[in-house]
Amino acid sequence: MSEGYIYCLTNEAMPGLVKIGEMHTEGRTPEDRIRELYTTGVPLPFFVKFAKKVQNPAEAEGRIHAFLSDKRLNPRREFFKTSPEVVSKLFDLIDGEMWVPTDDDETNETMPNTTAIIKMNQVFTEGLLIRHIVASDLNKTWIGKYNATTDRIVYDGVSYASTSDFAVKHHRVYNPDRKSAGGWAECDCQINGEWVNAGSLRV
Repeated sequence: MSEGYIYCLTNEAMPGLVKIGEMHTEGRTPEDRIRELYTTGVPLPFFVKFAKKVQNPAEAEGRIHAFLSDKRLNPRREFFKTSPEVVSKLFDLIDGEMWVPTDDDETNETMPNTTAIIKMNQVFTEGLLIRHIVASDLNKTWIGKYNATTDRIVYDGVSYASTSDFAVKHHRVYNPDRKSAGGWAECDCQINGEWVNAGSLRV
């Protein structure tokens, strides 16, 4: 039986839609998949909301697609008019291991789909609100505030050195064994009253 990932992706250019797909492992990760999808025909990069390593990913994907068939925009495409919260509940019904981004550096981070090292003080401004949600569950939300003087995200009196530090510490509230998190992909920022993915910001 083959092993691989099922994944849920979002894109700032496609509000209200999610892309639900599968991929065989073969040394590849969901991060590799979003890099493949970021072509000249796509105005903004995709972001991995969550992914899960499963046995027989094509079968798992098919079950989710079938359940959401009335939300599918085009039978030849993997886009659905639904929310990550709904998809997350379906993923919970499938045996497997949730994917953890391989971003172990908690102070120097890379933006999604780039190799450039980005620091918070290059893109964040004083008082910017930073949000992180665990497993797309709005009941598991942290909203911190960026302190430009210390170059830290502050939440509930605790300072965090990076978006990944902020995200992984939040994950550890529910999963103490969590080792890392992709902060730029997982965190959102409030810009002009709207929440936008931190990874969509550019220097």
